[in-house]
Amino acid sequence: MKEALGLFTPPVAAKTLFFREIFPEYAYTWHTVLCKEYVVTLSGRAEIEVSSGEKREFKKGDVLLAEDTSGRGHRTRCISKTPWQQIFVTLP
Repeated sequence: MKEALGLFTPPVAAKTLFFREIFPEYAYTWHTVLCKEYVVTLSGRAEIEVSSGEKREFKKGDVLLAEDTSGRGHRTRCISKTPWQQIFVTLP
């Protein structure tokens, strides 16, 4: 049923929230995340490659659930001419 305030998902508990800005041409080599976290892109674009070789582009409004806490992880690079700005929401 539609509510006056819109549609909501069930609440998800969060541990911390922080912001990050990565500058154009930035590239971060293979790494894992310390804990599961949502990464929400506010502006700019980035490409993330996972160990299988799959690459995905993230732009404004995209949400990634990063959960590769072990193994090779992923690598990240800013592919826009403007900074890639994100919000990280770490999960318990």
